[in-house]
Amino acid sequence: MKREDDAEAWDELDHRLVLEQDLVFPASFASWPHLVRLAARSSRARGLAGSIIRRAAGHHGCDHLLANCAGAITEFRALLDRYLRSRPTDYLETFLALLAVAEQYH
Repeated sequence: MKREDDAEAWDELDHRLVLEQDLVFPASFASWPHLVRLAARSSRARGLAGSIIRRAAGHHGCDHLLANCAGAITEFRALLDRYLRSRPTDYLETFLALLAVAEQYH
C-alpha cells in the first residue's frame, strides 16, 4: 500500500485487518511491520498500524503474535514519539497507540 491518496484501498485494508473496532486477525500481525515501515510517510499507514496495536494490546491472547513484531514495535514507538512532538491534530489517537506499544493497556 504505497499510495496515500487511494482512500478506497486503505478503507478496504482497514476493514480486512480490524474487525468490529475491537478484534484483529493473524493477517493484521503479518502486515503490521510493513505498515510501520510506511508510517513515517503515510498518515493512513500510521493510523492503521496504531489501530491494530491498540486492539492487540488488550487481553485477547495475541502476545505470541506480537512477539514476532518486537523490532517493529520499537520502531513504531520511536516514530510515534517523534510525531507527537509536532502536536498533530490526531494527538489523542496517536497517544493511545503510543500507550499500547508501551504496554499500557488502560
